[in-house]
Amino acid sequence: MKLHPDMNRGADEETSRRLGDSFISVNEAYKNLLGYLESSGAFTAPSSVFRQRSTEKPQYSSPGNSSGSQQRAHTSRRKRDFIPSRKLSFEEYLYYTGIITWHDFIAAKIWIRAGRSRLGEIAIKWGWITRRDLEAVLPEKRFGEQVGELMVRSGLITRFRLNVLLRLQKQMEPDVEEYFLSRGILSESRMMQHLTNMKYYNSCFEEKASCG
Repeated sequence: MKLHPDMNRGADEETSRRLGDSFISVNEAYKNLLGYLESSGAFTAPSSVFRQRSTEKPQYSSPGNSSGSQQRAHTSRRKRDFIPSRKLSFEEYLYYTGIITWHDFIAAKIWIRAGRSRLGEIAIKWGWITRRDLEAVLPEKRFGEQVGELMVRSGLITRFRLNVLLRLQKQMEPDVEEYFLSRGILSESRMMQHLTNMKYYNSCFEEKASCG
């Protein structure tokens, strides 16, 4: 799948974010379908989707288990074959260095997006459009089209203002560090160490930077 983060190693930050949002939407729909099929016993996920740890055997609940659900195999935590040659967000850095699984990465992205302010609401708050303006163009939204692109296409805002809105939206996102701490995925000490390592890695892509 071209939307998967591993398949977009050369993408810049903005393109990577846009593809990431599309990948999350597809992934959510896929997981819902997969969960239904697995719970009904009609399908078992292929090993390429849910890889087993090399030291673990698949574990499934017995037919008499009251939950009636299978335990999902864990995705391997291993360093990826490559790390994109660009600045990374914290969740990207953890994923590409093998600290978190693909499922942890996707769950973190979904958590961030769930706490993100809607672009249309930000535009309304800044007085660039009215709620009536937004409601009038929403029926014209094309399949897969982002609301920001719709507002530009409809003439409600300029491309420049869309870029401003996207930066504001990014600034208003919840801190992903909170996600990893609250769920016990990382301890505070490990969090600080990984943040330090990420900042050093990202500094290599700053102007005139040199990293050995």
